[in-house]
Amino acid sequence: MRELTKYILSPITLFAFLAAGTLMTLAGPFGTYVSLNLLDRAAYWYTLVGISIILGIVIRRAVDQKWPARSFCFRANLTAAVFTFLFTPCIILMNASMVEDETVSTDMPIWMMYIAVGIVPVSVNAVLYFMLKFRPMVPVGAPVDYVEETSARPRLFERLSDDLGEELIRMSVKDHFVHVYLVGGSERLRMRFGDAVQEVEGVPGMQVHRSHWVAKDAVEGYVQIGGRVSLCLSDGSEVPVSRNYRQHVEDAGFLAKEAMLQKSLLGQKPESRPG
Repeated sequence: MRELTKYILSPITLFAFLAAGTLMTLAGPFGTYVSLNLLDRAAYWYTLVGISIILGIVIRRAVDQKWPARSFCFRANLTAAVFTFLFTPCIILMNASMVEDETVSTDMPIWMMYIAVGIVPVSVNAVLYFMLKFRPMVPVGAPVDYVEETSARPRLFERLSDDLGEELIRMSVKDHFVHVYLVGGSERLRMRFGDAVQEVEGVPGMQVHRSHWVAKDAVEGYVQIGGRVSLCLSDGSEVPVSRNYRQHVEDAGFLAKEAMLQKSLLGQKPESRPG
């Protein structure tokens, strides 16, 4: 709920609400310019725009959480369909309660109103699709360079419980859930791993495997058995380094010779190997 409220009250959402409400009030589409005075028209359109924004955000968040691994087109089209099905009756009810001129509510058949409403989210999704398609992004599973620390608070922390603190150790993905491990405990989030990696921007660290990300300050060394390398972290865990990421991990200094550790035969905490 806290995260949902954050999206609804974000500056972009509030700007969209004010801009769309003002534009529709001044333009007065669907006969509202003739049938309603300025104040009634403003109440009509600001109410509808507000409902549409909140409803759209709630539906999209629910779809993303239910089917996080499905394609953008699937989630966008499902969101548009559910939104159209639920929002069109809101318009019909608003027309019945506020608009006295019958031509506003009866000139357009209900089936045509559904089509007109559906065009809006479909158009928005098309714009978002091309914006995401041509935006430079690091694909999930692709090697990611080491990230330096910044002063900005990582967005991922907004999703986590406050009692876990903000000392991040590592993240792993399993069964469409991202497991986030901090000094104060761990939490499971239903989201894409690529999005989680992007949302920890500002925390020094890097992705070392298709399914693992580690924080720099949590790395105590590494072990190597044959050709397989694993990083040893401060919480006692070992995170494998895949071949695709190994060169990037070496370039970040995580695999320096003096950082190599040797496991005790008794399974105790690794001890430093003499250089």
